[in-house]
Amino acid sequence: MRNVSFTGAVLFLVIIGLLVNGYRLKQQHNQSLQDKQVEIRQKTIPSKSC
Repeated sequence: MRNVSFTGAVLFLVIIGLLVNGYRLKQQHNQSLQDKQVEIRQKTIPSKSC
C-alpha cells in the first residue's frame, strides 16, 4: 500500500509539472504573437498615411 501511495504522488507531480510547462509555453507563444502583431501594426500604419 505504501508503494501505491508513493507511485500515485510521483505520478501526480509529473502531471502537474507537464500542465505547468504547457501553460508556460502557451504564455510565451502568446507574447511572441503579440510582439509580432505590434510590429506589423507599426509597419502598416505609416504606409496608410501616404
